Amino acid sequence: MNHAIANIHNIIYPLQNGFHARRSCETHLIDLINDTANNIQSGPKSDICTLDFAKAFDKVSHIPLIHKIRWYG
Repeated sequence: MNHAIANIHNIIYPLQNGFHARRSCETHLIDLINDTANNIQSGPKSDICTLDFAKAFDKVSHIPLIHKIRWYG
């Protein structure tokens, strides 16, 4: 996906690291570790929920997805 188009149309959540330029799983893990360490230092309780969306796009109907991608350019 073109990062500029995704940003212009605001279709990707700003805190998401995937599909953003210069962000990755590694940068997300760094943010998570940093936020958790800061919470441990300052006292708030931290809960972590992890989800694995492996093969998520295999479940998406491809024709509507292609139409949506074309609509965004």
